[in-house]
Amino acid sequence: MIVPSEPAELPLNAGAMTLPRSIVANSGNAEPSPGSLERCGADPYGCGQVFPGEAIANALSDLTLERFREAATSTHPTPAGVAVAAVSASFAFGLLVKALAVSGRKDAQSIDPGKLEPLLAAAHAESSRMLQLAADDVAAFEAYLTATRMPRSTERERLERQRALDAALHQAIDLPLAAARSAAAGLELCAEALPLTHLVVLADLATAATLLGGALRAYLFCAQSNIGQLAPETSPLRARLASESERYQRSLRQAEELLERIAARLAAARAKR
Repeated sequence: MIVPSEPAELPLNAGAMTLPRSIVANSGNAEPSPGSLERCGADPYGCGQVFPGEAIANALSDLTLERFREAATSTHPTPAGVAVAAVSASFAFGLLVKALAVSGRKDAQSIDPGKLEPLLAAAHAESSRMLQLAADDVAAFEAYLTATRMPRSTERERLERQRALDAALHQAIDLPLAAARSAAAGLELCAEALPLTHLVVLADLATAATLLGGALRAYLFCAQSNIGQLAPETSPLRARLASESERYQRSLRQAEELLERIAARLAAARAKR
């Protein structure tokens, strides 16, 4: 979630290796009911068309891939940065699984299942995790909106409201950073998968690493935006983000090195032809 400029993210259901039916459906199927995208709520974007969290869940859970694309390009508050990055990263983990599974079939005699199967299991788990993080982001933003609407007429009400806002602030940082950890873990999986990956799916592995690197950058931008808008200058969250960002910059450099290694393998294969 990005607060306050992005009021919520796409509520996706976690599922092993697949997006919800809303995302994988053909564009001619399962359209949202008429008017479901025009339900009213608070309007932090000032665009005149907004959705409370429950309405978002009800509408987007039935979106086709085409309607999801349309929603992402609209001025509606959702889906936004974290959600789109999470969907992209989930697909990236899917490509990683594809690369490993195809390699396992083509090199069945030479690949050690003891190395292949843990990588497959980890990629499946991280794919589901990405989607769950998107759903968690919706809940976190709803908590933030609830906190901003709490009464503050008395000292007790103001204290309760501030506690709720503080909790929402931590979530605004925790969720993008949790997603960043998942993306960084995915980049490590890609690096481990490279020696096992068959030539015919090397490009898929490169695409997975590229998408995960992009998602990682997106999550860091979202966390930085939230801290910049919400956290006091003295907040320990700023130091935490700086520390984690430095670590993830190393992950991004390693991703670039991985892509260079993949490019070198592809070039060597072309040279042999």
